[in-house]
Amino acid sequence: MAEITTITVREAIDEVKQQFGEEGDVQITDAHVIRWINRGAREMAIRTKYLQETVTTDLLADVATYDFATDSGRLMNIDSVQVSGNPVGIITVVEADRDVSSLDPQRQNSAPVPSRAWIDNGVLHLHPKPSMAVTGGLRIKYIAYPEKVTDAADLLPVPDRLYNTILSFCLAQAQYLDADHPQAKQATEEFEQSMARQSQLQNAPANSMYAQIQEDPDDYAYDSGYGF
Repeated sequence: MAEITTITVREAIDEVKQQFGEEGDVQITDAHVIRWINRGAREMAIRTKYLQETVTTDLLADVATYDFATDSGRLMNIDSVQVSGNPVGIITVVEADRDVSSLDPQRQNSAPVPSRAWIDNGVLHLHPKPSMAVTGGLRIKYIAYPEKVTDAADLLPVPDRLYNTILSFCLAQAQYLDADHPQAKQATEEFEQSMARQSQLQNAPANSMYAQIQEDPDDYAYDSGYGF
């Protein structure tokens, strides 16, 4: 089930300014909040791995490398690689340099299904190289960095289930800018607690419930005006 993203940057900007209120001595601008949204979304992507992408392409006979730099320019790390529906083991570049290069330095070995895969600068390497062509036979799932938002009309770079989390991050930055360290500390704690909950949901075993449609305990606080 795909993540739901319906909230705009403008809605987040307005809520941050409303929550920050008139208690601050500095003016919070749209540019401030947009910058914080991008910074927070990247931090959240790194820590919760919420943004998962899939790329499918043709498998080519005797071709061991596939350039995904364009499709996966925001690639953080690989989650899985499948060739003709079969999972392929993922190794690091260091392991490839150490093991593959020593066993098959000229990369001449081939097989119907490669046994190892690794990414180096956006290029996927398969070993042994595939011995046959398969239309749509190569499938990669990877964790991505979010795209930057630049305009208030853009959708947030995080799904709706992480809305309260991104608000907590932005409000902490606003309080730090205002040199209100006690409030900043409280907002940061709210952010960390929400991150911990979301990470737990992200890594929970699959069941009949979807993490993205579960209620967030923070919702009441923000809806009632008592959130930070």
